[in-house]
Amino acid sequence: MKLVADENIPGIEALFGRYFDEIVRLPGRTMTPAQVADADALVVRSVTRVNRELVEQSKVKFVGTCTIGTDHLDTLALSELGIHWCSAPGCNADSVADYVLAACAVLERPVARQRVAVIGAGNVGSRVIRRFRQMSADVRVVDPFLAEPVVTGHSLEQVFEWAEIICLHTPLTRDGAHPTAGMIDSALVGRCASNTLIISAGRGPVVKNEAVMSRTDIDWVLDVWDHEPSVAVESIEQAKIATAHIAGYANEGKRRGTWMVFNEWARANQKPIADWSVVAGELLPRPTRSDRWQDQILAAYDIRRDDRLFREALTASPADNAIAFDQLRKHYPGRHEFNQFDWTS
Repeated sequence: MKLVADENIPGIEALFGRYFDEIVRLPGRTMTPAQVADADALVVRSVTRVNRELVEQSKVKFVGTCTIGTDHLDTLALSELGIHWCSAPGCNADSVADYVLAACAVLERPVARQRVAVIGAGNVGSRVIRRFRQMSADVRVVDPFLAEPVVTGHSLEQVFEWAEIICLHTPLTRDGAHPTAGMIDSALVGRCASNTLIISAGRGPVVKNEAVMSRTDIDWVLDVWDHEPSVAVESIEQAKIATAHIAGYANEGKRRGTWMVFNEWARANQKPIADWSVVAGELLPRPTRSDRWQDQILAAYDIRRDDRLFREALTASPADNAIAFDQLRKHYPGRHEFNQFDWTS
């Protein structure tokens, strides 16, 4: 059997190697029908658009995306073609929550007693909510798909006027009762008070680029972008922290995504599922003796490194920046989740 996988997905060989005679690694953004024609399975990330055109004339019977979202999969077409598909919901949720707190730490934002709005209370948002509440923040949540007690019944307009920190963690949807594409526009952002901190670490097109450009008095933290990967320099200059869609890129989160996809493939093919220990690493020594939460977060993950790499690499036209953006993700230097450190040592 043959497996085609994105070249940047870790753990493929360790998990799938014993079951596939051939594993081919390819750049995810440029996969073609010819390249997957004789594959039995396809494992991708969010940069690969898996639609009918890509797989209809192939042997593919399984598509797994090692990401929490599925907006890059044409799930209807895959189901109609009899292709088993899956994602990895929650695989990088802790990594993104780490990113949010790292941004607050760098910007010297107090968390205790701050008014925090979390938009989207899924796998990522729920972890962000829990962490802020553990740190005594006043948290309000907007998510029309979840019921009490998680959702507090506030509207977007209300929380944008109320909040000092706003965290965006919705999926990207373009239809249905509550589409999120372009949901954060200039009118909504216009309700924010000066110095509001907005952290966008979900899906780029949820925030319209003109909304970012409309408020120079807001602290923007942007990991995802409206026209990603073709990011304009002007947008980067608006951000206090700017990164290349790497909020979920902690080593453990990426390996967890591969592990979850493999186990779904195993269940679908009556094979033994893999224990997390196959790809999990050892606990790491405590990186600082400080008890100050900002010091602990930045010792585990200093987000300033990723901001610096991003600004150094993306200095040209949007087309050239798109190439640099993908290279940053491909050659990401890595980091560990906060919970990978032994804080009791």
